[in-house]
Order: sequence, then structure tokens, then C-alpha cells
Amino acid sequence: MTRVTDLIDKAVAAEFEKPNVRKNGFEQSVLAKQIWREFDEDEQFSVGYPHLIRMINKSAKKLMKSALEKYRTAEFQLPFDLDGAMSIPDGEVWKIRVTESLSMEEWDKALADRLSQYEADGRVLKERQTADRLMKPYWRQHPGWNVGKCLRQIVNDASKKR
Repeated sequence: MTRVTDLIDKAVAAEFEKPNVRKNGFEQSVLAKQIWREFDEDEQFSVGYPHLIRMINKSAKKLMKSALEKYRTAEFQLPFDLDGAMSIPDGEVWKIRVTESLSMEEWDKALADRLSQYEADGRVLKERQTADRLMKPYWRQHPGWNVGKCLRQIVNDASKKR
């Protein structure tokens, strides 16, 4: 993955060097398409396009983290930690923006998006915990079963009870 990570980090760094990008951001999907073309077939297969988007976001956050370090001094430490860059909705596209360049409206969008993700993650976690609770008795009896086998048995047992 080193070549992949290097390609992504270099491409993201190059984006941040362009005029006005630190203020206006860049579209992660546009950059992803450029990087995708540089990948060989094996890299495309191993990374996948959705993961590439996440890797671009992670790279931007890492590269811009130092931009926020100037607010930390020996005398004062902020009582929170922020990513150096954030992905925010901008109409129909998503842009990666340097955190310190966000307006209040943009900050609110980023915060609302994160809250939405958190709530969605919570719903997914709750669903998985429910599934786990229902499948565990079957797995205790049949440790070699997979999820599909457990689900079929749950449905089969529920049908018998009716």
C-alpha cells in the first residue's frame, strides 16, 4: 500500500499548493478520478473507489493538522482537538477544506454532517447488536456456522413458532 499512500499524499499536497485551495477547498471526487488513473489494475482492485475517497480525506486531515498547531502554545492548550481539514457538502459535491478557513455556515454544515454520520453509525451499531444477540445462541451450538446459516435458522425457527 506504500505506493498507493504515497500517490494519494502527493496528490493531496499538490492540491493544497494550488492558489485559493486553502480557502476554497477542492472536490475530492475530481482528485479521486485523477489518482485512480495513476493506479495500476491491482491497486484499483485492492483499494476500491469508495476507500480511495476515505484515504484522500485522511491524507488531507493529516497534511493540514500542522496548520492548527500554531494555536497551541506552552501557555495555552485548546480544550479540544480538530482535524486540519474537513470534507463538507458544497451543493451537489463534497469539498475538502482547510478547517481554519471555514465560515460559521460551513462549520455548521460540517458539524451537522458529522452528527448525521454519528447517528447513522449508532443505528447501524444497534442493528448489529440486535443481530448479534439473536445469532449468538446458534453460534454457541454451532461454532462453525456463518452469518447466513444463522439467519436462515432464525427465520426457520420463527416460522415454526407461528
